[in-house]
Amino acid sequence: MRPAVPNSSSRVICGRLAWWLLILAVYCAGISSALAQDLVATAKLSRQVAAVGEPLQFEIRVDGTRRPSQPPEINVDGLDIRFAGPQTRMEMRNFEVSLSVTYIYQVIPQRAGQFTIPPLTFQQENQDVRTQAVGLRVEPGNRRSLGSGGQGAQGGTPPQGQSGPIGRVGWAEIVVPKQSAYVGETIPVELRLFVDSAIKWSPESMPELEGEGFTKTKMPEPRSERVARDGRNYDVLTFRTAITPSRAGKVKIGPSEVIYNAVIPRAQRNRQRSAFDDDFFQDFFNDPFGNMGRREQRKAVAEPVELDVRPLPAEGKPASFSGAVGSFTMAVEGTPASVQLGDPVTMRVRLAGRGNFDRVNAPELSDPSGWRPYPPSSSFEPEDEVAYRGAKSFEMAVIAEEKKTAMPQFEFAYFDPEAEKYVVLRSEPTPLSVVGEPKPAAPSPAPIRGKPVPQETPPVEPEVPAATDILGLRYDTQETASFKPLHLRPAFWWAQLLPAAALLLLLASRLRGRPSASAAQAAALRRERSEVRTRLLRESSSAEFYDAAVRAIQLETALQTGHLPEAVDAATACRVRQLSDETVRGVEQIFSARAAMRYAGSSSENGHLTDAQRADVLATLNAFKNSHDEN
Repeated sequence: MRPAVPNSSSRVICGRLAWWLLILAVYCAGISSALAQDLVATAKLSRQVAAVGEPLQFEIRVDGTRRPSQPPEINVDGLDIRFAGPQTRMEMRNFEVSLSVTYIYQVIPQRAGQFTIPPLTFQQENQDVRTQAVGLRVEPGNRRSLGSGGQGAQGGTPPQGQSGPIGRVGWAEIVVPKQSAYVGETIPVELRLFVDSAIKWSPESMPELEGEGFTKTKMPEPRSERVARDGRNYDVLTFRTAITPSRAGKVKIGPSEVIYNAVIPRAQRNRQRSAFDDDFFQDFFNDPFGNMGRREQRKAVAEPVELDVRPLPAEGKPASFSGAVGSFTMAVEGTPASVQLGDPVTMRVRLAGRGNFDRVNAPELSDPSGWRPYPPSSSFEPEDEVAYRGAKSFEMAVIAEEKKTAMPQFEFAYFDPEAEKYVVLRSEPTPLSVVGEPKPAAPSPAPIRGKPVPQETPPVEPEVPAATDILGLRYDTQETASFKPLHLRPAFWWAQLLPAAALLLLLASRLRGRPSASAAQAAALRRERSEVRTRLLRESSSAEFYDAAVRAIQLETALQTGHLPEAVDAATACRVRQLSDETVRGVEQIFSARAAMRYAGSSSENGHLTDAQRADVLATLNAFKNSHDEN
C-alpha cells in the first residue's frame, strides 16, 4: 500500500504554523533579553523656564522594564509636585524589544526663583535606580504660553479671542502682534501647530501663508516646544515669517494649512492583555514597530487674521524719504582724516534697528556741494530668522573737489509707525584735512621728429576709384626648364651670400654695444603693451578689464609722445591723435568706468563683464590704435 501524500492545503497550514512559531520564539527571546538588561532612569522637565502658576510636566523614565512600581515622592520648597500616573511603552526595531516605564508628575511653581529637583533614588524590580538633578527657573507674573518668542495671549488662553479646540488631536492658529499697520511696515507673523503630546506625530511639509496685498519672507525651520493649555500638554511647532503690506485697506493674512502625520492610539491600548491573546497578535502584526495605533495624515487649518493697513501720511514727508518704515539708528565714520585734493575719502554708514530693510537705501549727502560721491556697496546682517531686526551697512567713496574742513555729512529719513511720524537722522561733522592744489592740465606734447602736432580736423575720406571693366585672360609665356646642376648655377651662389650678409650685420649690431636707455624704455613699453592686450582677451572681472583697457591707451600714447604712461589721462590721449567723435566718447567712458569701479566700493570690483561691454571697449581700443597707424 502506498503512503498517503499530504495535499497542498495541509502544506500551507503547516508552513504558516512554522512561521508563526518562529516569530513567537524570536519575540520571546527579545523580551527575555530586554528584561535581563540593566535599568536606566532619566528625568526631564517639559520646560526649564516657566512663570508662577504655570503647570509643567516632570517625567522619570526607566528603560529596561514594563512593570510599574511605587513612584518616588518629590518635595521641593516652592514647587507643588503631584504624581499623575505611570505610562508603559514597548517598541520593537529589527526584532530588538525596548521596554520602558514613565512616571508622570504635574509641577506648579508657587513663587519665583531658581529651583532644583534633586537626584531621586528608588526601587524598580529589586534594583536601585537613580536619576539626575533637573533645574528650573521661575519668573514672576504670567508668561506667554509659547515662550519669549511668541506673540500670543497670556495665561494659556488662545490669542485674539480664539478658543483652543481642546480634545482634538491637533489645531493651528495665526498670531499677529498688532491689528493695524502702515503700508511698507514689516510685521512678524507666527503660524503655530498644536498636537496632543500623548500621541506620536511628525510634520509632513512646510506650510504656506496665503493672502493678497502683502509680501512675505521665506519661512525658516520651525521651533518646537511643549506647552500646557487647560490642563493638557501639547507639542507646538512655531513657523515664523514677516509680512510687509503693499496697499492700504483691509488685508487678510491666511488661511494656512498645516499637514502632519499622526499615530492615533487604539481604544484597547491600555487594556492588560496576554502575549497569547489573538488581539495582541493582530495589533502586533498590523503595527510591527510597537505603536499599537493607526497612522493617519491630518490637516490643521489656521483661520485668517484681518489687518487694517493705513497709507503713509503725506504731511511732513522729507525729501530724502525713500520708503523705510520702522525704527533705526545711524552711525557714520570716514577714513582717512587727511587726504590730498582729488583723493577719495571712504565713508561707512551703518543703519541698525527693525523694519523693512529691503527698502532701506543708502543715506544722502546733506550738502553735496564740493563733493563727488560714487555708487555705494551694501551688506546686511540679520539678527533674527526672518530679517526683521538687523543692521545694513553702506560703504562709498567720496572725493573732495575743493578744500574741506569736515567729513561729508549724511541724512537718512524713515517713518516711525509707533510714533506715527517721520524721523530724519543726521550725522555729526567729523574733522577732515584736505591739502594740495588742483592738478594742472597736462601740457601739450612736443612735435615728434619735426612733425607738428596734428590739429583736431575731421579726417578726409580717400576717394574710391571707379570700378573698371572685367579684364581679359592673361597668356604669359614661361621659359623652358633647365637641367643644369644647381651648384653650377650663379643664382645658387648669390643666394648663399644673403644669410652670410645677415649674419655679419647681426654680429656688427652686437659689437656696437647695448641700445640706448630711451630705446630700452620703448622696448619695455612695447612688451607691456603686448601683455596688456593678452589680459584684455582673458579677463572676466570688470575692474581688471577696465584697468587693462586704460593701461593700453596710456601705453599707446606714451610710445607716441614720450610721456610717462601714468601721466596720461583721457584728455591727453584724445588730444594727440586724430580721433572720431565716437572714439573720443569711447575713450572718455573707459576712463570714467575705471574711476567709478576704483572708488565705488567692494561690490563693484568683482562685477561680471558682459559680452557687449567687452566688444564696445575692444572696438574703441582698436580704433584708437588704428588712428596712429594711419598717421
